[in-house]
Parts: sequence; structure tokens; C-alpha cells
Amino acid sequence: MPGYTAEIAPVQVRAFFTGSLAFFVTGGNLWGAGMSRAFVNETHNKGWQIPTAIQLVPVVILLIGVPFTPESPRWLLSKGKQEQALRSLNKLRPKAEVAAGHTAAEIEAIDEAIHEAEVLGEGRWIDLFRGTYLRRSFISMGLFCFQQSTGIQFINSYLVR
Repeated sequence: MPGYTAEIAPVQVRAFFTGSLAFFVTGGNLWGAGMSRAFVNETHNKGWQIPTAIQLVPVVILLIGVPFTPESPRWLLSKGKQEQALRSLNKLRPKAEVAAGHTAAEIEAIDEAIHEAEVLGEGRWIDLFRGTYLRRSFISMGLFCFQQSTGIQFINSYLVR
């Protein structure tokens, strides 16, 4: 999901939408804890049926929405399907951008980035700890450490269900 979000989001809001996954995961954790607390003393079947049924709501929404989700323009370009990629991007962007030719320019930029990445090849793990990637790597590792230090994993693992 974050990969798809990063591929289809406009550059100006890409980081916001890609990073919003953490917000939704945390919200889901909070909702789950609330549901567990609400039904902790329920001894009848509804004590497990209602929390289980509520978990199906996002799944059903996603299943209904998947057929209407445009394919990733980046993925289409990587498979050599330039016209399909342009059509897909045109669905994702405002009509004014499409009319102004911004989507065609974006497709060209994505295609160029794909070809450049093919020329460069894959990076090595050690590259994460060199140059400008060093700072980014430490920020990412720090965020994961802070997330775990909140104790959420303990709560998720041992919460009374």
C-alpha cells in the first residue's frame, strides 16, 4: 500500500500520504484496544462476533474499491505500456493538469527515472550508511525505535482479548 501510494500521489503531497500509513495503523490499534475493552466482560457470542464483524468493514471497503483503482503508472511504464500509463495518470490527476499537458511531462519524467535506475543498477546495503543516506537511515531507525519504545508491541501481544 505505501508503495502504490507513493507511485500515484502528486509530488507535493507524496510524503504526507506515504507517511499517513503510520497514522492509520496507530488509529487501528487504538480502535482495536477500545473494542477489546468494550467487550472484555461479554460472555455471549456477541462478545466475539461484533469485534470480528467490525474488522471486516475495512476489508469490504477495500475489496469494493480495488476494481476501481487505477494501475500504477510507474509499474505500467516499467512494463513498456506508455499509453496505458498516461491514461492511468490522467485518471489520477485533475482535468486542468491533464489539459495543460502536465501528466504527459510527468510520464516522461517517470520513464526517464526508470531508465536511469536501470542504468545505475541496484544499490548495496552499505550505501545506506554513506553520504546523505546516512542521516536518513538514522532518522528511520530512530523512528522505529521510538515506535517500539511506546510499548505498543507489548500491548498488542498481551492485550486481554
